[in-house]
Amino acid sequence: KPKQTRNKLDPETTVFVRNIGFSTNEEDFKEYMESFGHLHYSKLVKDRNTGVHKGSGFAQYKKKEDAEKILSLSKELEEYYQKKAKGENPDEDVLLDELELGGRRIIVLPALTREDVAKEKEKSEQTPASFQLVNKKAELKREGLVNTNTFIHDTVSDIDMKKRIRLLRLKEDHLRKNPNYFVSDLRLRFCNLPRRNFEEKELRQTIQEAIEEYKTSKPKKEQKILKKQKFLTQVKVMKEVDESEEKSIGRSKGIGYAQLLNYDVALFICRHLNNYKTSKGGKGLIVDFALEDQRALHKRKLKQEAKKKK
Repeated sequence: KPKQTRNKLDPETTVFVRNIGFSTNEEDFKEYMESFGHLHYSKLVKDRNTGVHKGSGFAQYKKKEDAEKILSLSKELEEYYQKKAKGENPDEDVLLDELELGGRRIIVLPALTREDVAKEKEKSEQTPASFQLVNKKAELKREGLVNTNTFIHDTVSDIDMKKRIRLLRLKEDHLRKNPNYFVSDLRLRFCNLPRRNFEEKELRQTIQEAIEEYKTSKPKKEQKILKKQKFLTQVKVMKEVDESEEKSIGRSKGIGYAQLLNYDVALFICRHLNNYKTSKGGKGLIVDFALEDQRALHKRKLKQEAKKKK
């Protein structure tokens, strides 16, 4: 039986790809990687026992320039997200060349030999934890869901707490699977809204009352300044849709969103309205900081700029 030959790893033309979705197969991976140049080969890294790929793969290009091109693009994107996490304002045009395969942003790195892998592992073990990049906005993911000691209303029921934990796990799952998501510090999500013809004006009024509470909680000198300030820019209640006619039927889905202009105000509203009952006998509200998609925000910004030019 002839021996199976392995593809020789050339560090100059071979790249290692991470964060590949599990719905992606060998053909999808090869087709996508070939869009950057002609390949010698492409291969998903699979588990020996199950045959399922591990979310990573290798691709070797025929030309060094093609490997450098995709590596450079991936590096620019990583630098963008790192700067964003530090609170800086990087050039958002880099998002126009997003590396996305099967709905997930892939990360492309230079392929390492086994010797290089061993060296990198040893180096990473010696790196202090303080040097590791932490997305500060992700720290908000628990706010409003499980930190019940900050709520001012009645004790959360066991059933409601289970729902809160489920919402937190879903949020963590989205953040882990898609690097484009982040926790906004200005956009709030409202769950447990009444499942009836609950209108945006009702939610807006509830939020506005909380904003007034925020203003009156400040010293009198500051209240005069805050009195004229606008903090709430947008309120949206999600409505059920009649699929046959593809139009809203007016009934609330029980979820809403609000966009604020100030983090301190948003945090106050989140804590002030958590477990607040909008009606007698109704469920207590679940208010947390919503997830945002960086790509969607950038596209929205481009549309707004295009409208201004017209």
